[in-house]
Amino acid sequence: MADFDFKVDFDDSELTDFVENFSKQTPELQKNILFKAGAQVETQVILSTRRNLRTRTNTLAGAWRLVPTLIQVDGGTFRVDVTNNQKYAAIHEFGDVIRPKPPRKFLAIPIRSNNTFPAFGNNVFPMPRKSGIHQADLWFHKAESGKMFLMDATGAPAYRLVPSVKIRATGYITEGIKAAEPEIELVIKQETDRMLEGS
Repeated sequence: MADFDFKVDFDDSELTDFVENFSKQTPELQKNILFKAGAQVETQVILSTRRNLRTRTNTLAGAWRLVPTLIQVDGGTFRVDVTNNQKYAAIHEFGDVIRPKPPRKFLAIPIRSNNTFPAFGNNVFPMPRKSGIHQADLWFHKAESGKMFLMDATGAPAYRLVPSVKIRATGYITEGIKAAEPEIELVIKQETDRMLEGS
């Protein structure tokens, strides 16, 4: 699967009718609401990523970004983007089957219960080609069951070799957006109240 950026758009179309009644202050109101609402989406999606995926490095959670630019959708509607440039962002949301990139034929899945392979430690499990000087200790083994492994120097399985892996859909992004909705409603109320008080 090709690399791609994944993003969540937050669009102000539902606010347009309201803010048109305050034409002089509309741009500032839109800007404040959209950026603050976008920040809520960013926060909740980060929390949902950590809660649902429990990744060891938090790379995916740490890659969510609120883009600090208003994007005009049409004459009176704008949006802000919350993006993630990690290729697995959408895969974990919707699910997919992961296959090795040619010329490789198998994926190497670390066996986390292995406590004898020196490249594993501190909850870090590098791919075989990134295991440094310990890569030379790995050797291929096919069990009677047909399962294939890379074994470490002690003869313990360090990696399972498989032709593909199915990643289940988690809906973690959708969950984060839903969690942000009450906070967005509060942002809208606070910003409109502030504008009305100042008018």
